[in-house]
Amino acid sequence: MLSEEELQEKWEKLTFTDNFIFSHVMHDEDICRQVVELILGVRIGKIHYLSAQDEHKTDPDSMWIIMDVFLRDENRIITVEMQTGHKKELPRRSRYYQSVADVSTTPTSSLYPDLPDNILIFICTFDPFNKKLPRYTFRYTCDEEPKLKLKDGSLRIFLNTTANQLDNLDQKLQAFYHYLQMGVVESELAQTISASITTLKNNSLERRHYMTLAVKMA
Repeated sequence: MLSEEELQEKWEKLTFTDNFIFSHVMHDEDICRQVVELILGVRIGKIHYLSAQDEHKTDPDSMWIIMDVFLRDENRIITVEMQTGHKKELPRRSRYYQSVADVSTTPTSSLYPDLPDNILIFICTFDPFNKKLPRYTFRYTCDEEPKLKLKDGSLRIFLNTTANQLDNLDQKLQAFYHYLQMGVVESELAQTISASITTLKNNSLERRHYMTLAVKMA
């Protein structure tokens, strides 16, 4: 078991890529909006948080999941996950996450045309598909006619924050990658995130909460 001093040292070293820090900082609506809009490249409406680090199940016997950031605006449900461990099951995990997001937000009286778009974003501190791309975007297409899109409103995005070739990305998104990779603060967004993390780390209640969780998971 880690000592109080070791837990304190671990707490001080946490960055935005830690799930605890990520979930808390992304619950700042301004930061969350900037991050999501930066990744999607579109404006989103008023954010309604559906949960943060809460368990989700479709029924009592189904597999439960914990979503880092789960929100919606007028037209979309959006899940944002920080992934720091290379998991081979990530593609199937993404499928399950989107399914749970649909089921848990759809009233029984809903009609299929009423389903909002379902967007899943995985921010990975590794290359999830080993193709050295900074970003992998998936939509359903027809095998026989690749130009034919299913247009079911689902979208999955995997960011590879270890990528070196970022030339095809928007400059602001490049700066976001640099912040995630090396902690380089070269944008207003990075400054805002960094300041939020500092405030969080100075919060004794949040520090104690993190240490309690760390002891339970040890």
